[in-house]
Amino acid sequence: MLFPLLLLLGFVPVCELTGRTIQERTRLAPQHMAVESIDMAIQTTVRASLASDPYLALQLHKIKVKVHNRVVYLDGEVEKEEQKQKAEQLARGVEKVRDVVNRLKVTGIEEVSGLFD
Repeated sequence: MLFPLLLLLGFVPVCELTGRTIQERTRLAPQHMAVESIDMAIQTTVRASLASDPYLALQLHKIKVKVHNRVVYLDGEVEKEEQKQKAEQLARGVEKVRDVVNRLKVTGIEEVSGLFD
């Protein structure tokens, strides 16, 4: 009920994230959905690559992978510089990745499980 009233008064709803009106988003929806599905596939593949690498598998719970417009963003922590570089290398090796922004921090602290169990 409120939406038609706002339109009559001249208010045009705009998406907070993109700044696009509903009409623009509807027109661009198929293209946007295709990009989102590619991003989701890239994210899944990057996470699988990191999980399958024995050097990074134990660090995976500390690594966040986000993808936007085929750009992979790596955030979180790893123990060694070599792990940071390896994560970036694996992400760059995924098909359709345009770029990788590696924001992983090297802690230099090795996690020892079961130390106080």
